[in-house]
Amino acid sequence: MSQEEPLTDQQRAAEERDLMRIRMSDPLIDNHVMCQHEARKTPGPSQCAWCRSPLADTTLYRCRDLRCRGGLPACRRCILVVHEEHPAHWMEVWTENRYWVLANLGSLGYVYQEGHDGAPCANPMTKTTTMEMATRFGKTEIICRGCNCA
Repeated sequence: MSQEEPLTDQQRAAEERDLMRIRMSDPLIDNHVMCQHEARKTPGPSQCAWCRSPLADTTLYRCRDLRCRGGLPACRRCILVVHEEHPAHWMEVWTENRYWVLANLGSLGYVYQEGHDGAPCANPMTKTTTMEMATRFGKTEIICRGCNCA
């Protein structure tokens, strides 16, 4: 089958199931393979899967951990809010080149608020620190801000 021939719905569903099994069984799968697969399809939705806001002028994001909201594409605001309790999850960002690129939450502007389980603080410190953490997708950096409440 040439690359120009569109896949049937049945072929696309089988390919998605196979890819899902691979991603779940081997989280360190070569990003090149993922990019080749993702480059053949568009991100699909015209709205955030979580808040339903239009995505026409917004970048798409999704969590690399498929157990987290099923890897559905979302807007930046929803990704950041949902991950207040999961600061080490890796995100994927849809690029203009039509493929997903890995990104950590810090690169999206996320700062983990210490002392409040990630929730906003009424009296946060101004200085941030960077903490490295090992995850099943590799090492990531989490930007942290202390709390002045105590």
